[in-house]
Amino acid sequence: MAIVAGTDTTSAALPASPLDSTAYTLTGASTGTVGTALTLSLVANVDGPENDTVVTLSDGSVGGKFSAATVTLPAGSTVAQTVTYTPAAAGTVTISATNTGGLTNPDSLSITVSAAATSA
Repeated sequence: MAIVAGTDTTSAALPASPLDSTAYTLTGASTGTVGTALTLSLVANVDGPENDTVVTLSDGSVGGKFSAATVTLPAGSTVAQTVTYTPAAAGTVTISATNTGGLTNPDSLSITVSAAATSA
C-alpha cells in the first residue's frame, strides 16, 4: 500500500453502487384499430426503483379496456412490464401513467385509432 498525502494510491476504486430509478418509460404503437389489442410497455430507468412501484394507466375515460389497470415495476428491476389496451372507439386516445413510487411520469402516449373494417 502506498500512502501519499494521506491517500491510498494503490487500492482499486470501489465499484459504483447501484442507482435507483428516477423515471420510467411508456411505449406502444401510435396507431391501432377499434377492438384490436395493442401492447404497452413500461420500463424503469437506471437500476430499477428502490421499492416496488405501482403504475396506474388511464385512457381519460374514453371506454377502452386495459388487460390490467395497474402494473408493478419491481424493486431493482428494469425488465419491461407489459399490458394490453383495446380501444373502443375511433379517434385519438391519450394513455397516461401515474405511479406510487415518486418516479417522474413519462409523457402521455397518443394513439390514432381507426374504425374496424366492415365486411360487405
